[in-house]
Formats: sequence, structure tokens, C-alpha cells
Amino acid sequence: MYKYLIRDYSYRFFYSKNEYLRRILFTMYLDLSVNLRFRLMAHAKLNSVNFVKSSSIRLHNRCTFTGRSRSIIRTARVSRIMFRKLASNGSLPGIKKISW
Repeated sequence: MYKYLIRDYSYRFFYSKNEYLRRILFTMYLDLSVNLRFRLMAHAKLNSVNFVKSSSIRLHNRCTFTGRSRSIIRTARVSRIMFRKLASNGSLPGIKKISW
């Protein structure tokens, strides 16, 4: 599980580092008023190795405690199992167990 957390961290780092430049190149590639040569250069730059790693598709929500990739609660960034444990212990502020 630890290697998945490291890989996810590196993907998030590359994404945050290249997000602005990726958006500029992508809009330049789609804009028909830009010269074809510049559009093809932008497309080639987007397909380079560094920009493929920084794609937003590669980002995956993982639990920060266990690395579990399924059933993640987005607001807390933990899995449902850890969320239940933390809520039972009272570690999450504003969360109470409801029973009726």
C-alpha cells in the first residue's frame, strides 16, 4: 500500500506543478485561429513524457491513513472504515454517531 501512496503523491505534485501550462497548451491546441504549426507544437508538448505524468486522469482518491482506494469520503479524505473508527473515537470534530 505504501508504494501507491508515494505514486499518488508524485502524480499530485506533477499535476499541481504543470496544471497552468497544460491548460494554456490545451486551449492553444483547440483554438482554430492559431497557426497550425503552433497547434501541432502544443500537441507534441502535451504528449511529452513529463506532461503525460501530470494528467488529471491519473489522480486517484486514496485514504490518507491506510491507502485504500475504494469508498473514500472526499471531505475527510479517509475510507469509510477509518471514518467510522475516527468518528467513534471522537477524533473528527462535528461528527456524531446517529442512532434511532
